[in-house]
Amino acid sequence: MLDSLPGKKPFLLGIGGSGMSAIAHLLVDMGFAVSGYDKKDSSELQKLSERGIAIYGPADDLPEVDYAVYSTAINRLTHPVYLALKEKKIPLFHRSEVLHCIFSKKTSISVAGSHGKTSTTGMMAQVLLQLEPNSTMMLGGEFPFLQGKGGKWGEGEYGVYESDESDGTFLNHTASVRIVTNIDDDHLDFYKTKEKLLQAFSQYMQQDIGSVIVNFDNAEIRELLVEEKAGVSVLACGENTQQIPDWLDFYPIRFADTGVYLRDGAKEVFLQIPIPGKHYLQNACLAYLALRRLGFALDSIQTELLRYQGVKRRLEFLGEWQGIRIFDDYGHHPTEVLAVLQSLRPQVPAGSRLCVLFQPHRFTRTRNLYKEFAEALREADVCYLLPIYSAGEEPIQGVSSELIQNLLPDSQLLTRVCQEGISYLRQKLQVGDILLCLGAGDVYRWGEAFGAK
Repeated sequence: MLDSLPGKKPFLLGIGGSGMSAIAHLLVDMGFAVSGYDKKDSSELQKLSERGIAIYGPADDLPEVDYAVYSTAINRLTHPVYLALKEKKIPLFHRSEVLHCIFSKKTSISVAGSHGKTSTTGMMAQVLLQLEPNSTMMLGGEFPFLQGKGGKWGEGEYGVYESDESDGTFLNHTASVRIVTNIDDDHLDFYKTKEKLLQAFSQYMQQDIGSVIVNFDNAEIRELLVEEKAGVSVLACGENTQQIPDWLDFYPIRFADTGVYLRDGAKEVFLQIPIPGKHYLQNACLAYLALRRLGFALDSIQTELLRYQGVKRRLEFLGEWQGIRIFDDYGHHPTEVLAVLQSLRPQVPAGSRLCVLFQPHRFTRTRNLYKEFAEALREADVCYLLPIYSAGEEPIQGVSSELIQNLLPDSQLLTRVCQEGISYLRQKLQVGDILLCLGAGDVYRWGEAFGAK
């Protein structure tokens, strides 16, 4: 494990990605002369350039650097820049090692889980920023309170960060408090079996340090809590009050129309956030327990959660066009799809429709879960489908959005953002309808174009 950063001139591969750009912002705050490589321009690269970070493209000569940082998205066998750095004998470190090195100096909270990591981390980061302004944070999304930067270094005691389970590297992290939001059948392209996925989460939870905070309503988490974790304090919250182990520190919750009640000792605490959805309230409970574990006052946490500003592409309101409201969400797993649709359902006026434009993300995920996607999408009144967003994967023969469409006979397959496509949608939707653009790819471009005057 990396104990200290080896030099003042780090070089980040794929620096425009959400995780890498967040680390870039952290390193700049720490006083490092950061540079990086990315093959295509983006708004994130423009933000980095404005902070004095030198960005290099495929045609540029590489600078002199002390070490380089890469993510799992980089193919170490074929990526030309990675191979060039290796040939120059530049030290190369996975982003998880650098992240561990940064946060190991803090009293830190790490957030893992199949869904809700970014929102839960963001809630705690926003609270910490108000209560302890010199806190450190790394977020996997764009938040208004950080001006979309994704990362911030502070000299204070506390830090909070996302811990990515998708490639197993979350096991490189240790933290004073570790959160597991939930466990679902995702990233099986890496783990191959659900058993191996559960083993990884079990290892994450069993680190002989600090506290673990979990959502007891998740069946997979309950499966991992069959026996006491030696040396680890485990806190759990949930509606499910059946078969609670005696050794577990349990906090019952109950949902109300506008928030959630959580029993904290002798008090029943009422938590609210300004974003609809039961899953967001579950995340707020986990954030609350983690912050309480670090010693922050109950009233302060309640107040700051009520001011939570949300994250870009998580039930983000894009605007309105002729009485049709447009939302965008990053949801790309059937569990997330269903949760987002159920969150929006109460906002649909009587006589109007919830219309979803869904873009499947990755060929492997679509192959494994197309039946579950179809089942979740039945929650919508009207469903349109886009071609699969590859996310860098090679196509798989026989795998396309039509696998989902065949199970949703009334759905329609669209192709790409163009004037004809937007005009077609505008003709089909009616005043009072909600249009939800859903997926982890670039489906949001449809929402932006639909709402344009």
